[in-house]
Amino acid sequence: MRSTHDIRDWNNLLHSNIWETQSKIIPTLRISYQHLPPYLKRCFVYCSLFPKDHEFYREELILLWMAEDLLQPPKNGKTLEEVGYDHFNDSVSRSFFQRSWSGSRCFVMHDLVHDLATFTSGEFYFQSEDLGRETEIIGAKTRHLSFAEFTDPAVENFEFFGRPKFLRTFFPIIYNDYFYNENMARIILLNLKYSRVLSFNCFTLLHTLPDSIGELIHMRYLDLSSSGIETLPDSLCNLYNLQTLKLCYCERLTKLPNDMQNLVNLRHFDFKETYLEELPREMSRLNHLQHLSYFVVGKHEDKGTKELGTLSNLHGSLSIRKLENVTNSFEASEAKMMDKKYLEQLSLEWSPVADFSDSQSEMNILSKLQPYKNLERLYLSNYRGTKFPKWVGDPSYHNITQLSLSRCENCFVLPPLGQLRSLKNMTICGMNMLRTIESEFYKNGDSISETPFPWSV
Repeated sequence: MRSTHDIRDWNNLLHSNIWETQSKIIPTLRISYQHLPPYLKRCFVYCSLFPKDHEFYREELILLWMAEDLLQPPKNGKTLEEVGYDHFNDSVSRSFFQRSWSGSRCFVMHDLVHDLATFTSGEFYFQSEDLGRETEIIGAKTRHLSFAEFTDPAVENFEFFGRPKFLRTFFPIIYNDYFYNENMARIILLNLKYSRVLSFNCFTLLHTLPDSIGELIHMRYLDLSSSGIETLPDSLCNLYNLQTLKLCYCERLTKLPNDMQNLVNLRHFDFKETYLEELPREMSRLNHLQHLSYFVVGKHEDKGTKELGTLSNLHGSLSIRKLENVTNSFEASEAKMMDKKYLEQLSLEWSPVADFSDSQSEMNILSKLQPYKNLERLYLSNYRGTKFPKWVGDPSYHNITQLSLSRCENCFVLPPLGQLRSLKNMTICGMNMLRTIESEFYKNGDSISETPFPWSV
């Protein structure tokens, strides 16, 4: 009510019969919910899918809201993600979400607030601690389903998935591996024709997906992280509406389908700690990408640095690997790194045992990979040149707080890192040719323009 200034509204609330209603929900919480704008009500109720005390990341919840089309349409040049951040921060300011007590970047809902979310969710949401013991009460109107365990072997045929005909969310929140039925994925997908959110996170016995995954044309969010996935079917590339694809910690997955460029609405492609040998061709067509874990430079043109050129909307962190496959500075310039204004972290990586032509060519290549000035964290590893280009250590990079030069074994001189005025953490290791640190380490040109390492003074 903090934005309500009319005394009549306060008096009407004071004399409302809501204070006399018999309910386990505290009246003040019900009032808080009733005064939410409709779009925040939708976003809040969706959180009833989380168990009590469940810790969640802001970014993760926003991706789920996006997938379910719960956010307001973007205005004034904002992205969907930015609208989601606004909704989330508004919810925090109203105390619906709070920082986790664990001290991590996670958030939680207070138990009383969670009760409110469950109370208002009605029959369209179903959250279970043990789905195997509660399948009989899943109704035909259920649209959103989450559960923490699935332990009852009596439901191994999964017939209950045919009961809710229009299920939009299948979101296990798993603490143990109960996935024992090899037909489970096929049966579930058969009954999820209208699904927008599908997660098989931590299903370690899931080794492949059936081709029928390509029939889920409404899919917006697919999470296969920490699963046993070894291959992905080509039909996955038919999911044209897919916004988020998560393949993190898939230790057995080394290759993606060839036609991934067909996923033209993909915005978040997260596959950290999944070691792909190469990326599919024509990644440049995915020009809506906001997050890409890393890019592997291939030897063929349609897998080279040119494919990064159109991805100017990338946010957060990006790692570019196998840079030894870049043969000249022109190829490097095609990545258009200066256009990527929203990157906060950049890793440039060469393979440890790769051959190279000459150190001047290597420096020219690194010179053309110069990032935008707003960068905050920079990591270079296995660079093969003897010197660094001028942009490394240039004081115009006033936001850089972390910098690492790792295993740059041919370099015999350091760039002027002392002029990075926001630098807090610096790592230099594996530089075998470096014998002394001269005054150039503190200079920018012929004279020292500022106090070296001013942040630490």
